[in-house]
Amino acid sequence: MLLNDKIEELAEAAHESLEEVARIIIVSNIFLTLFIALSLKSMWNLLNVMQVVTFMCFFTSWPAIVDQLLAQIFNAITLKPLVEPILQYGKSSFNISQSLRRD
Repeated sequence: MLLNDKIEELAEAAHESLEEVARIIIVSNIFLTLFIALSLKSMWNLLNVMQVVTFMCFFTSWPAIVDQLLAQIFNAITLKPLVEPILQYGKSSFNISQSLRRD
């Protein structure tokens, strides 16, 4: 009987520990999800505002320094410096072979 009582106490303690850990994980997951959702919404709103401001340069004239700033914001929004080399990879050799074929 003594052995069964100790096993039962251990099982009950393990169950309570698992229950507490699960409760902590669920609550922390909820807070983390809310934090990420709020920060992503703020970043999304900032991105939308920056897109509007950047594309306003097509409708108004800006000083040269602002044009450079808007060009850098446009590059940050579209990730052009990162994406362009990937899209252009191998095209130069393709164009050379096409021009050699025409000659």
